[in-house]
Amino acid sequence: MKKIIMHLFLCFSALSAGAADWRFIEENESRVRYYIDDSTIQPNRSMRRVWMLLDRKTPDTYGDLSTRIFTEFDCEQKKHRLLQVEGFKRNMANGAMSSSEAGGVEWRYISPATVINEVLVAVCNPSKAKPNKTPLNGCKGEADFIQSIVDQRQKGTSQESALRAVEYAVKQTAKPDEYQLELTKAKNMVVYSYIGSSAGDESAKIWFDACTKASLRMQ
Repeated sequence: MKKIIMHLFLCFSALSAGAADWRFIEENESRVRYYIDDSTIQPNRSMRRVWMLLDRKTPDTYGDLSTRIFTEFDCEQKKHRLLQVEGFKRNMANGAMSSSEAGGVEWRYISPATVINEVLVAVCNPSKAKPNKTPLNGCKGEADFIQSIVDQRQKGTSQESALRAVEYAVKQTAKPDEYQLELTKAKNMVVYSYIGSSAGDESAKIWFDACTKASLRMQ
């Protein structure tokens, strides 16, 4: 299910013109998700520059749901600085840019037990990076899957588009002998997320109630 979720992020990003190929790194205690675009990494000896994305469940003090940051990391000294900061009213840097300004020139050292340290590792030492995490634990990825679908529904993505994206994601990730089962399960979760009915498959309702009822803010 986790692989399906990652493919879904790519599918939904592709629905927006010029969308970047964001790779999820980790989520902090404030439920802000950190991503990087690996294709933008610029190495220079011990230095790395990369576009990073902060994606939020609720707007920040500027009213932005996401912030795209061109960041420079010093891999040896374990510090970073912000070179360019761009705000967006919509998630995943979608829609029109609401603000753009140069970052500060000062370097900041990175503490080990922080999300930005996981970004440093992912950029400087990809082989040592932790596997992508599922923000909600104990639900085998189903909770995160439903959350991603609900997020798309709230952005205005049609149910038909979500179903097509899910079908493509399952096709890319499921084993041949598990394809039909995974596809049926995923499609029923999509339908449940949109209209509150599991279409005869109780698995969607079970995972929705057990893993996401307290976390999702349905609109």
